[in-house]
Amino acid sequence: MEGEEGPKEFNDIISRNNGNELRRFVSMLTSQSDYFFEIINDREGSRRVKRLLGKFQETDEILLNAIVHRFIDIMTGKYSYLVALTAFRVSRSLVLVSRTLRDALYLASDVIGCIALNQMINASNGIFRHALLYEVADNADWLSMDDSGNFVVQHVLNLRDLECTDRVAFRLYGYYVELSSEKRGSYIVEQVLEFGSLIALDLVVSNLMDCGGFTLSRLARHEFGNYVVKKALSVTRRKGRVDLFLGLVRMLKLSPFLDLLRMSQHGRNIVAILDSTTII
Repeated sequence: MEGEEGPKEFNDIISRNNGNELRRFVSMLTSQSDYFFEIINDREGSRRVKRLLGKFQETDEILLNAIVHRFIDIMTGKYSYLVALTAFRVSRSLVLVSRTLRDALYLASDVIGCIALNQMINASNGIFRHALLYEVADNADWLSMDDSGNFVVQHVLNLRDLECTDRVAFRLYGYYVELSSEKRGSYIVEQVLEFGSLIALDLVVSNLMDCGGFTLSRLARHEFGNYVVKKALSVTRRKGRVDLFLGLVRMLKLSPFLDLLRMSQHGRNIVAILDSTTII
């Protein structure tokens, strides 16, 4: 696979497309697990091994077995995970999906594994896709606090599966203030507000209001939290939840919270909404 002659010889094997020759080559390639992993976790090696997939069922099965044998290492490798994803797209292997589901939380919390998991979710469908979505949703509380896991939760929410979004909303109840104070966490709260049902909207807004006027006002002035409060105001008004909208407005208009908002750098957009709202 290396050196000046390596690429030419490899290309010749591919171009001949001889089943027996490819089977011998793939068998040799996968005969030593460490050697196989080293090759596919190299940029060029990964690219070349991907070209072997989809040629013959027998060689695909040999490669699949090798991938399953080192599944965690391969799915968290810088380039090797691309080989596993290509193998899945070619074979639709139930074994790869089941292993992904079994190790989903480990992958979600890994800097490379989270990317691999997101792409596996995209590539899967039906019951397995839903199983992966719900595994993430049912663990959204701690995943949202994890640098890599947060990325996976955001990805799942971006798919706009209503039932999954609502599951995330329930799981995050009690954490919305904390998440709103963090850059990536605030993205998640905004996504739940925008893509969730009225039940999800109620969960988020009631959680924000339960924290009290002082904390809500602090969020409205916060560099990240202000986006969450603004989103809560706009979505509750747009979706006709007048009770929630006016509840937020009343809390934010209380003195001295409104004066603090007017003086803050990040609360000006919220002040514009408050000033345009008349409370009877």
